[in-house]
Amino acid sequence: MLGAPVTHLRAKLTQIRAGDAHFPRMLSQPFGIVQDRGIAKPGLGLRPSLSEAASSPASPHGGATDALRSPLRSSRDEGPLLKCGAVSIRLSPEEAWDVLETSHTGILTTLRSDGSPITLPIWFAVLDRTICFTTPNRTKKIARIRRDPRASFLVESGRHWAELRAVHLSGLIEEVRDDATRARIDAAIDAKYAAFRTPRSEMPDGTREYYAGRTYFRLLPGPRLLTWDNSRLLQQST
Repeated sequence: MLGAPVTHLRAKLTQIRAGDAHFPRMLSQPFGIVQDRGIAKPGLGLRPSLSEAASSPASPHGGATDALRSPLRSSRDEGPLLKCGAVSIRLSPEEAWDVLETSHTGILTTLRSDGSPITLPIWFAVLDRTICFTTPNRTKKIARIRRDPRASFLVESGRHWAELRAVHLSGLIEEVRDDATRARIDAAIDAKYAAFRTPRSEMPDGTREYYAGRTYFRLLPGPRLLTWDNSRLLQQST
């Protein structure tokens, strides 16, 4: 008996995913915040397509980032949204790079030989809008990067929802071989982390030997940064 209604609903969801602007907002009801490519509008409350919500990654904005986009609104409509009092939670490129520069620890994701990701924390420095870091010569990270330079990088902060802020970028990692750039990376990392390092004299012999030699890398980011700062929602309401 449920066959016909289910078939009907699937057909309607297909229309939504196809962006049919004439399809009525059957799934619309208040539920919080609608996310439209970084534009959050409190109180509108259009539910995402069920299939999109199930397949989209979780976001700290309270749901799946792309799934919270209205299927009836394209990215060209961001201008009207802003004029209607919508709140942008995006950071400008300058703000994003300032967050990157001042963040203590980054999360780097590289790829194993079978294509599966491996994600690890790193210390880093920002130079010329690239993410620079070093790693001991004996780490497997070096082989992964040389085999496949694709990577992503994340910094995030905040414990409460209203404090959540992050910058995510993707790009290609290249090995740094020239002495001048290596010296710049050393100077930047030393200045940033001098107060947090354990003196080598206090390390066990095996650990000191492990960190004796280093390989230098920098991540060259692609053109798109994914950013958000939830505190801007509260700033708008005050």
